[in-house]
Amino acid sequence: MVSDLGYTLYMTSNRTFNPRHTYAKTVGSFIGRLATPIFQSHGFVSASVLLDWPQIVGPEFARFCEVEKLTFPYKQRQNGRLTVRASSAMAVAITYQEPLILEKINSYFGYQAVSKLVILQGPLRHKPEVKLEKKETPVPAEVMAQITEQVANIEDEVLRQSLVNLGVGVYKKNAIKIPN
Repeated sequence: MVSDLGYTLYMTSNRTFNPRHTYAKTVGSFIGRLATPIFQSHGFVSASVLLDWPQIVGPEFARFCEVEKLTFPYKQRQNGRLTVRASSAMAVAITYQEPLILEKINSYFGYQAVSKLVILQGPLRHKPEVKLEKKETPVPAEVMAQITEQVANIEDEVLRQSLVNLGVGVYKKNAIKIPN
């Protein structure tokens, strides 16, 4: 039975509906089980390979490569070939790190599931999130002294430190302002 909004799926402990034994589960908890048959038709052992790709290989590789397909020899589920799409710059790094990546993948499965890594160079379907590091603007000692002097009479330590942080933030915002 699905709720009106479709956000919650009610499951029962047996085949018949019994209100005492029902509990709510989110739809997201069923994605792996529902998607596994679809992914298996495309050569994946389970949907968890795609869903857990950043945890398997780490965020440094997952940002710049994505899984295309996993193929196995006829009637076997070991020594497969994993095809990965990567940007041209990252393909070289993946090539050098292939033994480490294969070790991570096989330790995830718990057996020798993948023995060959095939790298396709090309644009990714998703754009990687690029986080720009902000340069920290140092606060001069005289400005810091002025800020702490203004909040010195506040008794609450947490409030005083929050106001100091606010003053530092206001100073940094105004310090890097570009005039028209």
